[in-house]
Amino acid sequence: MLSMKVLFLTHNYPRHSQDYSGVFLHLLARQLKSEGIAVTVLAPHDAGLPEAETLDGIAIKRFRYDSDENEVFAYRGNMHKQLLSPAGLFRFRRFLRAMRKSADALVKAEGFDLVAAHWAIPSAPVAAQVAKAANIPLVVHSHGTDVRLLSRFAVARWFAGAAIRQAKSWSVVSSYLQSIAQGAFPAQSEKVAVCPLPNDETMFFPDEALSRDANLIVCVTRFTEQKRVGLLIESCHLLKERGVVFNLEIIGAGPLENQIKAKVSEYGLSKQVTISPPVPHAELRALYCHAQIVVLNSFQEGFGLTLVEGALCGALPMGVDSGGITDIIEDGKNGYLAEVDCAESLADVLQKALTDPERTKELAEAARQNAKERFTGPAVARRYAEIYRRAVS
Repeated sequence: MLSMKVLFLTHNYPRHSQDYSGVFLHLLARQLKSEGIAVTVLAPHDAGLPEAETLDGIAIKRFRYDSDENEVFAYRGNMHKQLLSPAGLFRFRRFLRAMRKSADALVKAEGFDLVAAHWAIPSAPVAAQVAKAANIPLVVHSHGTDVRLLSRFAVARWFAGAAIRQAKSWSVVSSYLQSIAQGAFPAQSEKVAVCPLPNDETMFFPDEALSRDANLIVCVTRFTEQKRVGLLIESCHLLKERGVVFNLEIIGAGPLENQIKAKVSEYGLSKQVTISPPVPHAELRALYCHAQIVVLNSFQEGFGLTLVEGALCGALPMGVDSGGITDIIEDGKNGYLAEVDCAESLADVLQKALTDPERTKELAEAARQNAKERFTGPAVARRYAEIYRRAVS
């Protein structure tokens, strides 16, 4: 029996069944039903979408903030860049007003027990106003980029500060982000909880019908400075020089893609390294199930979702001793951690995993069990449900 009604207020949510954008929020909303919590989602409209629909049993409402051709503020990954122009600031103001108006109407019509703002920027200030007007609790959930904005920019802390102070709880997805959030708002430190991103164990699991390639390394990433893909290519160059047999398949896109491809050519790695564009979320399982290793060597990664997905499929997760990755991997117990920004260290741990298949298999199984116990939908939903119950009590 559903005993609580929660409104998710967000600027990012899947627009259709194959959309990867904010997919973890949809999984969380679905899983919370088993905890007796009914979620309704309010997210921005986008061209061609209905203003209301039900997806996998979750009610989704979408607020309009402009005409179809001008609704480009959300879902493009460039919201922060749009704010640098007067036109972008005007659109942002209209966006927030539309979100507030729609949320107020929805709360009045359906009577929620709690408002949950996903991302402190931009949703939390609006959610705080809505919750205060309705006299219901507010919780805030941060998923990475917003925490960095709060730590770096005083204007961001000003924008979201009142909402953070009003919130009954503020969750972040890793211990690394918890420390940053507490540094940005030291007076609110006690309310900052760690709740990782949920992963779909019905989508990511070992498939015995798919053979694992003992030499295959997979990296699902973006070509940005933070992701350090160039360093991974340098590590592969070292592996080749050492005579280690391997293949690296990179799935991704981003502004540094041409630089990465040039580096692959420069090091003569075209036979060992394949670069492919992003694929739908549902297609990643086969890739992980073929792989021996899934690697993410990002600097100060907020969490490291791809490492958990790969581990659930039986691949060995491998990363660097930085950011939220250390919440997922305990070095030598359920994966390997390399030194930050050290191509030789990354090559060393890759070589270790590629040349000791029995040990790699043992660690991969430990990683899979760890991921099942801590990062699957049911396990994560229980932690969110505890936060909601405490907030309304």
